[in-house]
Amino acid sequence: MNPVPWSQTTALVVAQQPRENDPGGQKEDFGKSSPVGLLMLVLLLASVFLLVRSMNKKLKKLPVSFGAEGADGAGAEAKEPVAANAGASVIAAGKAAAKAAKAEKKAGGDSAAPAAEAPEKD
Repeated sequence: MNPVPWSQTTALVVAQQPRENDPGGQKEDFGKSSPVGLLMLVLLLASVFLLVRSMNKKLKKLPVSFGAEGADGAGAEAKEPVAANAGASVIAAGKAAAKAAKAEKKAGGDSAAPAAEAPEKD
C-alpha cells in the first residue's frame, strides 16, 4: 500500500459535499448533557458554600496569637477565642502586649530564659 501524499488528502477532505440530511452536529443526543451539567454545577456550588461556612467557623475559634505563654500569665489571655464584636479592644490589647514585651526585652529581663535553665544539684 502506497501512502497518499499530504496535499491529496487535504484536497479530498475539503472537496467533500455535505449530506442532504446533515443536522449540523445536532444528533439525537444533542442537548441531553445540559441537565447533568446543571446538576453538577449546583452540587459544586453547594459544596463550596458548605466548605466556606465550615472554614469560617473554624477560623473564629482560633486564638488571637500563637505566642508562648509568659511567666506573668499574659499568654493565657491570648488563648481565648476572639468574639466577632471584639474588634478594636483586641487590637489595642495586642498592641499593649507587644509594647510591654519590647520594653521587657530592652530592659534585659527575658522571663523565658531563667525558666529554661536546669537547677543545679548540690
